[in-house]
Amino acid sequence: MFVAAIVVGLRRRDLRESFAEQTPELVEVVKLAVFAVFGSLLTLHGLFEDGWAAVGVVAGTFLLARPLAVALALAGTRLDLRSKAFMAWFGPRGVATMAFSLLVLARPVIENVRIFNLAALAVFASVIVHGLSDTPGVAWLVRSRAGVPAADAE
Repeated sequence: MFVAAIVVGLRRRDLRESFAEQTPELVEVVKLAVFAVFGSLLTLHGLFEDGWAAVGVVAGTFLLARPLAVALALAGTRLDLRSKAFMAWFGPRGVATMAFSLLVLARPVIENVRIFNLAALAVFASVIVHGLSDTPGVAWLVRSRAGVPAADAE
């Protein structure tokens, strides 16, 4: 199917442009479906089934894994350290985590429910932690761009 889409895109420019115009709406519908299915499968029991170990894994992804991945991805760019730090904190998360965890849940993967629950805890924690820190984070980045030293920031 993927190859067929590439061939159609190369041979039928009109179809490619039509798909490109419709993509944003389609993406929003798919995201809504992912949110609905993912949310319907969440349970508080599942989120905390692995206790502090699960919390440790999620904290490790927020504080170590994602910042390291973003730092490596942005290595060699001209972005300043504050912008990289901002992206490392708020960077890739959300719908992709939900979609991949749903795919794992739907497959005969060992511990698929446990993997889903860890991903769900990560998304749940992200909504809370990143939701509470987004406004201060943006203000910090804006102040840094305006030339206010980090020590002077509130």
